[in-house]
Amino acid sequence: MERAIDRASAVLAAQHGVAHVAQLARVGLTGAQVRARVASGSWVTVAPAVVGVRGAPDTDLRRVWCAVVRTGVRDDGRERPVAVGGLAAAALLGAVPDLPECVEVVVSRDLWCPRPPGVRVRKVNDWGIRRFVRHEGLLVTALPDTLVDVAPYFTDAAYHGILQDRCFGSSRLLGRVVARCHRGSKGSARARRVGAQLAAGLDSPLHARGVHVLRRAGLAPALCDVEVAAGAGPSDCVYVTHRRPVLALEFDGDVHRLSRRAFLHDRAKDLLLREAGCQTLRFTAEQVERPARMVADVGRALAAAQLGMSLSTAGVA
Repeated sequence: MERAIDRASAVLAAQHGVAHVAQLARVGLTGAQVRARVASGSWVTVAPAVVGVRGAPDTDLRRVWCAVVRTGVRDDGRERPVAVGGLAAAALLGAVPDLPECVEVVVSRDLWCPRPPGVRVRKVNDWGIRRFVRHEGLLVTALPDTLVDVAPYFTDAAYHGILQDRCFGSSRLLGRVVARCHRGSKGSARARRVGAQLAAGLDSPLHARGVHVLRRAGLAPALCDVEVAAGAGPSDCVYVTHRRPVLALEFDGDVHRLSRRAFLHDRAKDLLLREAGCQTLRFTAEQVERPARMVADVGRALAAAQLGMSLSTAGVA
């Protein structure tokens, strides 16, 4: 027959080494047994009414679990419906690199929830229409909801990079993010605005700035956000000569430098474009801010490409 201490150990193991004393009481452990474990050094008190296994690593997941059990466990040990949200959810889902010092939990507006120090409790009116996922046993706001929730913490440019990275190659996810935006929802205005830019093919403020510079110089691209070679994915800007794409421009923001997935995709795209007879030029933010040099580079590449096409159609080797 399973002992209470075994059931308590299972609760601790499932929650990355932490548990509320009310959870332990619910599986049959007495207060005296909990105190004895703490006194012996097997367990430690990590927060009021929360104990943890001594020696367990202080990981990000353990910190999040501690916040969740402090807010999400009732006095009788039953669970209160709370979810990890905000920047903490974004970190768990890989949208941002670091877990914030203060973990945010999301609860329904009509649900009472304790507000322990070091935990941000955010009450929302739209709990019923939100979507959630399980991550390491934690209830976490789904990625579209999370991406809208974190928008206020960033500038348009920084948020553009985050949204572009997460929606890279997934127009469906972008559509779900925009669909989650609604009047009065914190973050909706920025998420809708930046999402519209991505959907329109201006996949970054950098792209928009580059196109503006080229148009003013009389070098307006023929097309934007189009696929030149099958399987390559869309290019930011494309120039066409004799009905054939001859030059593609890519404006590379931080996502192209920091995301290995984007970096590898870019290298494969360049090879496919070259095989299709289309040269690629890539520009960073620093290069776009030197418009004279960028315009000269594009002009030379375009002249060479057009000359090559003219010689080819004239039959000159």
